[in-house]
Amino acid sequence: MTPGDLDRAREINQMNLSDVDSMTADDLGRVLADSRIALVAVEPEGSVVGFCLIVDESCGHLSPRASWAIALSGPGLHIDRVVFDMSFSGFGLGLALYNELDRRIESSGATSLTSLVRIEPPNSHSVGFHGTRGFVTIGEAMFDGQKFALTRREYQP
Repeated sequence: MTPGDLDRAREINQMNLSDVDSMTADDLGRVLADSRIALVAVEPEGSVVGFCLIVDESCGHLSPRASWAIALSGPGLHIDRVVFDMSFSGFGLGLALYNELDRRIESSGATSLTSLVRIEPPNSHSVGFHGTRGFVTIGEAMFDGQKFALTRREYQP
């Protein structure tokens, strides 16, 4: 992900406010600048259709959700946000993005990755997807009237 992707990334972010915080383009740019890993999913014609930003405790611009998750889980990486334009759902882009994310995490030497997953009302797709990838629940919290599970996946050093 590059600064040139920010306008489209913000548009996709704002399509997914039931699962992620709203962000201005400037704030999204700050998180991108501090991210440990930043990836985009691109459709065959080259348009960005999804993205993820991975942060840790050193990120200078953390949302309240990310701050809570990092404080609870301790050192490691955290998915600040992973969102898609849902008109591209079912094409395997999430799987491809997570496979690349796993490859980069394993090569970085990081030993864990956390993610917040909305459980009330449930985001069934996200709950199932994270479960099949080895994420387990380590905590729960309410944000904006919705309940989220903090999940973690361990990696071998």
